[in-house]
Amino acid sequence: MVAVAATLLVLSADRLDCPAAAAVEHKLAALRAPGASAPKYALEVGRSADAVLLTARDDSGALWLQRELPASAPCAELEDAAAVMLLAWEAQLEPGRVPEPVVAPVAAKLEAAAPAAPPLSLAVRVSAQAEMWLSTADPTWGAQGSVELHGRWLGVELSVLGQGQRTLALGLGRATWSRFTVALGPTVTVSPSERFAFSLGVGAAMGPMWVRGAGFDTAKALVDWDAGALFQARALLPGFWKLRPFVGATALWWLRRHLVEATNPDAAKVLPFFEATPTLGVVLTP
Repeated sequence: MVAVAATLLVLSADRLDCPAAAAVEHKLAALRAPGASAPKYALEVGRSADAVLLTARDDSGALWLQRELPASAPCAELEDAAAVMLLAWEAQLEPGRVPEPVVAPVAAKLEAAAPAAPPLSLAVRVSAQAEMWLSTADPTWGAQGSVELHGRWLGVELSVLGQGQRTLALGLGRATWSRFTVALGPTVTVSPSERFAFSLGVGAAMGPMWVRGAGFDTAKALVDWDAGALFQARALLPGFWKLRPFVGATALWWLRRHLVEATNPDAAKVLPFFEATPTLGVVLTP
């Protein structure tokens, strides 16, 4: 005997009590081998004065099996006979002959779901660096402190820069000036390995400039505000704890040109509007 699969769905086409379709199903289930299941089909039990008609149909209503039993037998015998006949019919079916209902597998839905995006990770870096500003005038010292909020690749950095005084000969005297600058802009960090990283940044710069004269009969002093652009590049080296040293370069370009003048004798010079400096510093990642 061949055991076939699933659960029997029972429908009754007649209201007569004997044989009851539910009773036939119960006895059929008791006759099957333990753990065996049957093909899915709908059973109709009809009765006339002379015969009991058993009809099995598939999900679409197509006829699979139809058998007649004599109606004169007692009800219990009719139920037993109907169950035995149906079991014999199930045993003759080849495995897999009766199709199972088509159900979309859960795995297919899970494959279609996009993987969850990783959470956004942000960190803070604080840096300090020493500078030696170079231009057409005398070089001078400088210092810079920065705070950067960054992700894996991109970040934004706020920098504060200070420059020492510089002197430019002018006629019989000299002009001195210094700057204080604040810059804000994006950064890009690339890490080819865990030990080394490279950072590039650009930002909008703004700050006051102090200018005064010396060695003249009448010396004047003024404070003016400048706007420009900051460019910087850094190479982060292997460090220890949460500190990493770096070397790099920084440049400032100012939008306006400043002219200083002297009389007796007449002289005029333009203060440098593009300045660059090598940098040496350290980065702290709290």
